[in-house]
Amino acid sequence: MEIQLSLNRKCLRLGRPEFFFFLQFEIFTNMDPNVLYPDAGTLIAAIKVDIGLFGVAHAAKKTSAADEIYQNILTGTSGLMKYAVDHSDNNLVKLESSGFTVNKTKGTPEPLTGPVENVHSMALGEQKMKFEYESDEFAHFFLARIRKKGGTDADWVMNGRSENHTMIISEGLVHGQDYEIQICGNGTLGQGLWSDVKPFLVD
Repeated sequence: MEIQLSLNRKCLRLGRPEFFFFLQFEIFTNMDPNVLYPDAGTLIAAIKVDIGLFGVAHAAKKTSAADEIYQNILTGTSGLMKYAVDHSDNNLVKLESSGFTVNKTKGTPEPLTGPVENVHSMALGEQKMKFEYESDEFAHFFLARIRKKGGTDADWVMNGRSENHTMIISEGLVHGQDYEIQICGNGTLGQGLWSDVKPFLVD
């Protein structure tokens, strides 16, 4: 039975300076000129645009905008990782040539990721909310669903994705409205359990 290769996603949880260094000197330099990944340059160019926008927002001390752009950079990098896996022909040498770290193919398989815990919210203004939370090491990315406070299970609406333990939601929220949110991790075996319901007010 052939084992499907995958990439280690811990790079998405690096500190920002370390992550930018990793992108520039490990990923961009390996994938941009790599003839094995002919379309990588387009994905990399989009990430570089966001990195430039991040630098402008950070220099202007626009923290909320910088945080949101950084999430876009993580999402773009996740898309680049998916592209590498999808176009590697499940060949170890080809996948390693991307610069990303390939997960070991031996050992104990990852279990289903557990529930997300300790969800904290922060209003960013302009009908944007920031959420931080904790999970185990087996969650590769996170999804969120929201509803108006006091709603039923049928009222949940998917709204938000993040590649790390910070999520910014900027769409579908109304100023002054009370909402509830749940966040779940997703890993090798699929979606984990939703977090406890966390109420929040859009300020």
